[in-house]
Amino acid sequence: AEGVGWATQMAKYVNEKFPGMNCVCWLEAYGEVGKVHWTVDVESLDSFNQKTVTLLQDKEYLTRLANAGPLFATGHGRDTLVMKLG
Repeated sequence: AEGVGWATQMAKYVNEKFPGMNCVCWLEAYGEVGKVHWTVDVESLDSFNQKTVTLLQDKEYLTRLANAGPLFATGHGRDTLVMKLG
């Protein structure tokens, strides 16, 4: 439960930093119970890359990431790019 709270707060922080990015936190209902996902809406890959670089230089964001260490299993993170059809 603590990890879910942290995950939703991170989505909120990203949305405050980048209005319109629409970062949403998801929790798997089936499959890997307790697995957290985030999705974001961006105009382009270039825009996503620029925002990611900015976040990775943000001291508050990095502090929040560092403090999450004990909440999640290591080695399970993965990035996926999906495109809307139609």
